[in-house]
Amino acid sequence: MRARHLVAQGKTPAQALAQTLPDGASADFATIRYQQLAAELGGLPLEIDRLLQDPKVSDVLVNKPGEIWVDRGKGLERRPAQLPDLREMAMKIASACGRRLDDANPIMDGKLPGGARVNIVLPPLVAYPTVSLRAFSEDAFSYADLCGGMVSLRIAPLLRRLFLGGVSGLISGATGTGKTTLLGALLGEIPPNQRIICVEEVSELRPRHPHVVSLSERKPNLEGAGAVTLAELVRAALRMRPDRLVVGECRGREVRDMLAAMNTGHAGAWATIHANSAQDVPARLAALGASAHMSQQETFLQAGSAIQLLLHLRRERGRRWVEEIALLSADFQVLPAARISADGRVRCMAAWSEFMALAREQVGNFEVPDADVGDLVDNSLGDLAGNCAAEWSGITAGFPEGEAPVAPPAPW
Repeated sequence: MRARHLVAQGKTPAQALAQTLPDGASADFATIRYQQLAAELGGLPLEIDRLLQDPKVSDVLVNKPGEIWVDRGKGLERRPAQLPDLREMAMKIASACGRRLDDANPIMDGKLPGGARVNIVLPPLVAYPTVSLRAFSEDAFSYADLCGGMVSLRIAPLLRRLFLGGVSGLISGATGTGKTTLLGALLGEIPPNQRIICVEEVSELRPRHPHVVSLSERKPNLEGAGAVTLAELVRAALRMRPDRLVVGECRGREVRDMLAAMNTGHAGAWATIHANSAQDVPARLAALGASAHMSQQETFLQAGSAIQLLLHLRRERGRRWVEEIALLSADFQVLPAARISADGRVRCMAAWSEFMALAREQVGNFEVPDADVGDLVDNSLGDLAGNCAAEWSGITAGFPEGEAPVAPPAPW
């Protein structure tokens, strides 16, 4: 307690620890005490803090006393834990996030100083205080890191060129499928002379790009004043000279301003959205539009004019990948272009020809024959060998020799 008090007075954790350690304390004791102090300052018990430091851990969940659920990329695993009183722990976490949490406001979303995203729900909404933590990685993924895993090697260059060409779209999927990861990686491919404005509820997008401005919404204070909503931030972003406007997650009334922005000359605007499949995106947009007092016809007209490409992600057995590529027509119809399996095999769908036409329109003339429905994409990319080889060189540029991902086999 005294060490935390000294830190509050302006001392560094190391200085506070040096003044509070007992005489003759061993190096091991000092190390453990420093870790405890650092975790406490971050609002977390040491055991949870250590888990979040593990680069393999993506989520840490606390449902009741005595146990923690951890996701290391292969599904949730239960482990015993010695935790303090859960309500007290929840209050400390909320305080570290600078957010209000009490009986009048029993649900909280926030971000810890270390970067982890946190959601807390208090009784009586649940039996015990429930804490859900999403780990924060210091090293953002590059697009090349995702090629061959989340993004099939057979479509990686095409998606990159469409993104760079200024196509606007949505990335859909369930929670934890990697929507933010993929969007951040693609944003990292944008030329450095373009300005990216990211609007999010809690700042998560961290593209490897030199000119990024991140805007995060603000919750109201104890008096109910001072709130800044995502919709207000989207409107503010339009006055900040964006080359690319990105909404981290479109989930409410901000959909009106986002669609308006995408229809006023802001090419290459992207957002993420929760949906079960690419086919379900129109229904989801209609529901969001209703929350913004937009009629279904208004939503359909705005979205059909603004959104060109849909990428749907799937998570299964610890793997995350782009499963569907679809186009959104002007009359708000979803046109399936390709379906990708977990092992990277790509099957052309009915709108494959339209998908390639969009690629020609954005990034130049691709001499690609039309593919029959059901044909493998390999059979329709023979004439793209030179283009894709050049794109692959762009993707892998900057990797140390011997560490770049291996270029895909034929047809490239």
